[in-house]
Amino acid sequence: MSTCRFISATVVCRLVLLALLVGAGALPLCAEQQLVWRIGVDGDPLASGYNATAEFSQENGQNDPRPGKITRVPADPLYNATNNPPADDDFYFAGTYPSGFNGLSTNRPVAFNEPDSAWERALTDSDRTNRVHFFLTPSQAGGLSRLRLSFELVWGGVWYGAPTNQSGEGFGDHDVVVRFKNSAGTTTQLYTNRLSRDTRISFDFNAASVAASAGPNTIEFVRVGPFTANVGYWIQFDYVQLEANTNALLDADGDGLPRWWEEENHLSDADPTDAASDRDGDGLTALQEYNGGVNSTDPNNPDTDGDGLSDGVERALGTNPLNPQRWR
Repeated sequence: MSTCRFISATVVCRLVLLALLVGAGALPLCAEQQLVWRIGVDGDPLASGYNATAEFSQENGQNDPRPGKITRVPADPLYNATNNPPADDDFYFAGTYPSGFNGLSTNRPVAFNEPDSAWERALTDSDRTNRVHFFLTPSQAGGLSRLRLSFELVWGGVWYGAPTNQSGEGFGDHDVVVRFKNSAGTTTQLYTNRLSRDTRISFDFNAASVAASAGPNTIEFVRVGPFTANVGYWIQFDYVQLEANTNALLDADGDGLPRWWEEENHLSDADPTDAASDRDGDGLTALQEYNGGVNSTDPNNPDTDGDGLSDGVERALGTNPLNPQRWR
């Protein structure tokens, strides 16, 4: 059975204009992730000699006060071989940080990124926080930008003090919170979860939703519990990285779907008609599946949560199409 689509003259004009703009290079064809920064190496646990934390330093066992110190590299004009601070809770990427940022009393020039060895390898019960400070460009912090934070936490453990004096079996439980702070100190929680095994975490968020600054910003990782008397806890980093997609929220074809969502779901930001498509036959158009970015469902899967009810039926019932338990 064939389906005929009728396109209005307005849509035709928009398509022609869009083609001209793309052909002329006025609009980028694809949104791309660009690396903002990375600490450490995303190691392969199956590789021979794998050591997740080899490039980092052992934590110093205390909660260091801000603003922290800089471990400088030899090429840095302020490098002092006889008095180069070791790793602490604050890690700085290159830039000149202004007075008032992260507790600074004067401007702080950082000519080169701190080396990976300036990153403490673990969050523990006595050394709970790692902070990374970095600059975003105007486009990375702009209204069309979407940021992606990725990190892996591994090799968790528990130590029981006297009279046991031995490590416990297993990974232990570790409540971890990640927060974003802009240059003014405005704080937004990005992530919270209890981790009980090696875990790779990656998530996207709009730069505008965290009031990201075109300038210095901070992301902090904190182990917030559990805490038990005479018991030590630790959870270690494999790597941490931040990426930016500076035009992810662009809607070049004006169909109400942002570029990043169209590309992730095999639609096109050069075709305004695909917003009305129902590729998976669940009774929802792609625009309805997007749902304004709230509980978006998969436009290529009629039952996103696999609970036996189609996304269209769940939306009609008012149940959550992303939670297989919600309708029972």
